[in-house]
Amino acid sequence: MNKYKTLGIIGAAFGLVLTSIIFIAGINFFRTMQKLASENPSVVSPRDTFRVNTSLDTLVDVNAELNQKIAEKLVSKKDAELESKQALLHTTVISFMDTLDILVAEAGSEEISMLRLKNAVNKTNLAFRAALFNINDANGIEVLNSFIIIDEKNIENTIFECFLKNKDNRASADLIKHQALYLESIILEKNFKQLKT
Repeated sequence: MNKYKTLGIIGAAFGLVLTSIIFIAGINFFRTMQKLASENPSVVSPRDTFRVNTSLDTLVDVNAELNQKIAEKLVSKKDAELESKQALLHTTVISFMDTLDILVAEAGSEEISMLRLKNAVNKTNLAFRAALFNINDANGIEVLNSFIIIDEKNIENTIFECFLKNKDNRASADLIKHQALYLESIILEKNFKQLKT
């Protein structure tokens, strides 16, 4: 009986040591993988990058609050057209942020990157205009007229110029994202005023 008790204690101790070794190895493996993945843009999803890059941008919070106020007013109005415009604005901003993150992560040729940036910016510009509850409000938004790329080979003296000159496009992308968030805030304010009248 004493012999079996001793074997049981030895077996339990061996199991505990083995479990500890596996646990420590697992933690080391996790830390190693986390280190490897931390600077690898192909592993980080664009949406995660979006959250990190704009976490310090106060416009994210301002826009979220305005979105909430508009959504509350739209519930009582029950206007399908305005609701779809509100949804268009929100999805456009998220899609634009994702596209910029992908452009930075992929770091393709300058020509292709600029063409993709042009397409994303111009598509966003059109969607911003379509998202206005009163389309005539677009005339009073001068920033909207500058948030467009006519010729991707001639972007000097525009906000998009840094995308060409900066080898690390992350800072440039953050600047362009901020401009998009600023435009979103202007459109949200104008839409909110339309609901008040």
